[in-house]
Amino acid sequence: MTGKVRDSNSYLLSAQVKDMNIRFRRYGIVCDDEKLLLKSIKKAIDECEILILSGGISVGEYDLVKEVLDDLGAELIFWRVNQSPGRPLAFFKYDSRFIFGLPGNPASAMICFEIYIRPLIRRSMGYQDLFRPEVDAEAIHDFKNKTGRVNFVRVIVERKQGDYFFKTAGSEEPGILSSMISANGIAYLPPNTGDVEKGSKVKVYLLSEVR
Repeated sequence: MTGKVRDSNSYLLSAQVKDMNIRFRRYGIVCDDEKLLLKSIKKAIDECEILILSGGISVGEYDLVKEVLDDLGAELIFWRVNQSPGRPLAFFKYDSRFIFGLPGNPASAMICFEIYIRPLIRRSMGYQDLFRPEVDAEAIHDFKNKTGRVNFVRVIVERKQGDYFFKTAGSEEPGILSSMISANGIAYLPPNTGDVEKGSKVKVYLLSEVR
């Protein structure tokens, strides 16, 4: 595997979609080639209502997704969001289709799915409750946190005598998958939050039931 990147994102995103009990198709990896990418995107758009792309959406030399979708005539709704992880997120419309360009880092892709794609899918399915259940949870320890952006923090939530508490699930680096797998919650920290002190309460989205 020298010089290669292992494909984790297609499996992770497939699992998140499968958890919603809807049909999906995986189209595999496409090389950093505009013609091949355009061909694959056209095929997927013809066959699916929502297209999820992972990687190739930032500003590097081989980040071609945005350029290809522009050439295709897709309407760019937004690109880049003031959050961490998942800043280079893009959202397009093409006729009646929705297209998401997710970051290539696995934790970023998974969190963007939870915050943006899952609610859209649920709305299209007719649900009224679009987002994960949320609770006010108390920090078990101090958290360092940068101001000026929204931060989605991977956390482990515990329940004691009816109250919710949370602690770190591990590294917050966007390329680290282990902390995302360990987490059962995502803490939402608005841009002006600053460091979170032990005992402070913040909003946490629950990824699974906490007993």
